[in-house]
Amino acid sequence: MVASWQTIIIGATVAACGRAALGSTCLVLEPSCQVGSDFVFSFDSGSDWEAEPVHPWARAFQDRLRAHGILRDGRFQVGRLAPALAGWCLDHGVQVRLLSRVLAREGNRITALTPGGVETFTAATILDTRTPQAGNRVVTALVAHPQDTGIVGPCGPFQLSPGPSAAESYLRFGLPPGTAWPTARAALHRVWLERPPALRAWRLALVGTRFAQIRFANPVQALDAGLRRDAP
Repeated sequence: MVASWQTIIIGATVAACGRAALGSTCLVLEPSCQVGSDFVFSFDSGSDWEAEPVHPWARAFQDRLRAHGILRDGRFQVGRLAPALAGWCLDHGVQVRLLSRVLAREGNRITALTPGGVETFTAATILDTRTPQAGNRVVTALVAHPQDTGIVGPCGPFQLSPGPSAAESYLRFGLPPGTAWPTARAALHRVWLERPPALRAWRLALVGTRFAQIRFANPVQALDAGLRRDAP
């Protein structure tokens, strides 16, 4: 049996979730187990959190992040983004198939491996978020350090920002366009071993598992863009 939809979006990025909330005839296919995969798996903490989104649903999501302490005093707990966004998707009727990997795409027809087996879908419009981004590659990480010794801004080859707590910071490490993921990870670890003296007492706690997206400053702006049909 072939399931037909008006729109299918490949990849449950934050922007894709916003776009899918605009109509009940949209299906999102996500190969991982989480919505917001572009921020969740890159461990991208975002920036420019004071900017106000345009769409009221995006503003409400920003208020939800603040109300639950996920966003507080400029600190964003990216590890709590997925459940918050999943709740938002449920509230707005976003239809997402998780653990659903596209095997083939031919015209308006998609074959995907889903938890229910191999399924076929058709849609008048197919939006694919998997297109590689242009520009520099960015690897993100969470680093642990002594209480209240965080640094904001550049330090050696790294860009640092406040982490979830006073004993943690987020780290961004830029690489040239086209850098492969294994090369990027190896480069981060190599440069970390030679980190500046100010970071010697710091420890890598967690490294993202994919490159950070560089199109949107933070998840709220990404959601806002999707709701305004500016993305994906």
